[in-house]
Amino acid sequence: MGNHQADKKFTWVIKNFNSLDSDRVYSDTFQAGRCKCHLVAYPKRFDECSYSKCYSLYLCVSDSKSLHSGWRRHAKFSLTMESSSSRSMGNHQADKKFTWVIKNFNSLDSDRVYSDTFQAGRCKWGLLAYPKGYNNINIYDYFSLYIYVPNSKSLPSGWRRHAKFSFTMVTQIPGELSLQREAEYWFDQKNTTRGFQSMFLLSEIQSSHKGFLVNGEVKIVAEVDVLEVIGIVDVPEKPESFDINGFQVPASQVDSVNSLFKKYPGFASKVCPKNPHLKKTYLNVVLSLNEIMCKSPDKLSNGDLADAYSALRYVTKAGFKLDWLEMKLKETGKTRLQEIEEDLKDLKVKCADMNALLEFLR
Repeated sequence: MGNHQADKKFTWVIKNFNSLDSDRVYSDTFQAGRCKCHLVAYPKRFDECSYSKCYSLYLCVSDSKSLHSGWRRHAKFSLTMESSSSRSMGNHQADKKFTWVIKNFNSLDSDRVYSDTFQAGRCKWGLLAYPKGYNNINIYDYFSLYIYVPNSKSLPSGWRRHAKFSFTMVTQIPGELSLQREAEYWFDQKNTTRGFQSMFLLSEIQSSHKGFLVNGEVKIVAEVDVLEVIGIVDVPEKPESFDINGFQVPASQVDSVNSLFKKYPGFASKVCPKNPHLKKTYLNVVLSLNEIMCKSPDKLSNGDLADAYSALRYVTKAGFKLDWLEMKLKETGKTRLQEIEEDLKDLKVKCADMNALLEFLR
């Protein structure tokens, strides 16, 4: 499947993604915090709530069955899907991290190579590498690596940027440590490029035991944390919310709300409240209700159905037309009428007991 690990980070490359026969795939086992873990992915799981196929991904404890009774682990983890470019230098980016794969490392004709431009902290950056060392007789044994501002000439006079950055040379051999260097600098018109002349020893990079050079490729991860910007930024700030049919919708919910309006165009056409905050609250209830009712009936308790009914009454009184949810609630509820009646009978008995207790106490 293609896996490699750097300290507490683990990279998993799923090959032949579109032609996988199984509904789930497993990564190799890896170690983090002296614990064994692995990833499980469901590449083609269908999410009825968003009306589309979704990619599901989980972190699992690999040796759970062999651990002693009562074991527990508290972990903070993140799962990042990285995009990849088809360009010859191979770049992909996630948030303030940028991954650069230098291909044909030992056969490069040029004394320097440039990465694609990437964004971090709403600023544009680029990486510059000298695979055989910068032109200084004392450091030809080193790989030189720099970060630079690619559009410095177009920035206004007096611009400055304060950034903390790190470069990681990633090993592809489990158990081996990646190499990392970090620094913090101000960038300005006179200092557009910062980095390390003697980044890493070429002998270490080319050593077959270290795992940095595999199939002629070297992988570098740059992480840039922009601390301060004087002047303008390169990337406009994205709006916190979007107007969709009169509702202020946060970016994280845009796809879900658009899907609802596409499938049920008139469901909110008669909504009474005009206050945008109140409308947003009602819409959040509709989204939650839709998510609940999209679950398999066997995963819904009678309490879930009661909560869904209360929520449905709440939003329909505000003017929402939710026929499809009413139908789904009825279909699910009718399959367990006897069970609900028995629950209600038990509740009535408990209620009568409580009333009797109150009368006794008075």
